[in-house]
Amino acid sequence: MVIKAIKTKTDYNKVLEQIDTLVDCVEGSAEEDLLEVLSILADDYENKHYPITAPDPIEALKLRMEEYKV
Repeated sequence: MVIKAIKTKTDYNKVLEQIDTLVDCVEGSAEEDLLEVLSILADDYENKHYPITAPDPIEALKLRMEEYKV
């Protein structure tokens, strides 16, 4: 297996599939090391392409007030 940076959505989906197969691997195994590396790569890709920014404080307050019907 060649480990490389995730550059496309296709690469990302392939890595997610590999992560899914490795989730139940034996602790301390080579598979666990691979899982860790792939998870780091996927996390980096997600942070670059799907960033989660903090909400505007006022809008967050309005939403919370609406949820509680205040």
